[in-house]
Amino acid sequence: MTDKIGIGTGIGNGNGGSGGSPARRTGGAGALAARLSVSLFVICLAIVLVPILAVEYPPLLDYPNHLARLYILTHPDDPWLAEFYRINWSFVPNLGFDLIGYALAQVMSVELAGRVFLGIAFAVALSAPMALHRALYGRFSLLPLFVGAVIFNRAV
Repeated sequence: MTDKIGIGTGIGNGNGGSGGSPARRTGGAGALAARLSVSLFVICLAIVLVPILAVEYPPLLDYPNHLARLYILTHPDDPWLAEFYRINWSFVPNLGFDLIGYALAQVMSVELAGRVFLGIAFAVALSAPMALHRALYGRFSLLPLFVGAVIFNRAV
């Protein structure tokens, strides 16, 4: 049965609603888990981003080298830099930072572009295990959020 604005009330049709996902038919437990997972993801991401935002230079081993490289890439016509450095694009592990950082540095400072890139990278590193868990098991879990506990490690 539906009310005047077309929202299923679940009265009289025997299936707990007007159809839809099993989570809706079981009282929204799946939707509640999804909202809880997203909320805890945002909280975990905020905690992980504190070391990036709270200090002048984030505590990453080779971060200053990446910023220097990005500065060189964004100032190709600087005569002093051109004397010592030549841009040679090739497939290297840092290419993602070079491309995305270069695009970001066109609209913001090199330092801010580096921080934004780190924020994006950490958001992806936290959300990828959650998405993989959801794809494999069909439900949300808090277990993938433990990646946040090891996101800063000696390899970074």
